[in-house]
Amino acid sequence: MTSENRILSLPLHIVCLNPPDSSADSRSIPFGLQDKSQTLHAGHRRSDGALQFQCSIQVKRSNSGEVDFAGPYVHGTPHKRFLYLSLRSPDPQSEPWIRRLKISLSGINWHDIQATSEASCILEASVDGAKSGTVALLGGGWTVKCSS
Repeated sequence: MTSENRILSLPLHIVCLNPPDSSADSRSIPFGLQDKSQTLHAGHRRSDGALQFQCSIQVKRSNSGEVDFAGPYVHGTPHKRFLYLSLRSPDPQSEPWIRRLKISLSGINWHDIQATSEASCILEASVDGAKSGTVALLGGGWTVKCSS
């Protein structure tokens, strides 16, 4: 396997500004990063009120030279991969999802992936939690963040 075809781990942070209220009456409404088994993974509350979610996904270069994403958090078809931030209904008798934010991975390129190969670098994107469906990435999309 050449270095072009090896599978790499890509650390991601998704910052959800204006996260949905996760309480209804006295019941808690789960909100989190949804994996393929429909488990929600909680985020960490930041001092500005946003929720930050962290995960790692697998990436490799496809035979056509495009970036291919995989892993337990990655949903969609090979040409339209995305992540979900989901708000689950507390009522087991109703539809499972109150709403979901679909976060596209299409803006991530091979240059971004190589830039995160530094031990302290991640890719980060911000979204508005007041939205639903496919959401636009805020502030220029996916950006490389390195801690000093």
